Amino acid sequence: MDRKSAGRGERGTTLPDHREGKMSKTSTERSKTWTVRNRRILLVDDEANVRTSVSWLLDLDQHEVTQAASADEALELYAPGRFDLVITDMRMPGMSGADLAIRIKRQQPNQPIIMLTAYTEISRSSENPVDDIVSKPPWLADLRQSIARALENSFSD
Repeated sequence: MDRKSAGRGERGTTLPDHREGKMSKTSTERSKTWTVRNRRILLVDDEANVRTSVSWLLDLDQHEVTQAASADEALELYAPGRFDLVITDMRMPGMSGADLAIRIKRQQPNQPIIMLTAYTEISRSSENPVDDIVSKPPWLADLRQSIARALENSFSD
């Protein structure tokens, strides 16, 4: 079976090869959600179990995940162009995720950043310049949608 016929869905639509790092619609997802694959992601959270579980979810879509246990560690790892996306916790000891987002956006204004938070009152603002907010613990579908939105918005800027 060749690549074109292997990618045919139930209605005969060809799906792009996921290894090419493009946004691709999976046949198991019935909604109009796009799955982004093969991106370089910086994941920042002070809780090791959260980093592990979110990293596992991201691995399902073949993302290359670099983990940081604090905002300070993330800033040491961060360089403009090194990561396609930053995912950060909101509340961490020391520097908060919002402060991290501000510092990163100063270096690279169009850097997509997603905030993970257990606090529902958190919103985007000039003090919290993230592209999207996902509640903790994240569902895979919510994380996928947020990644697609954040990356799409960064390309349209």
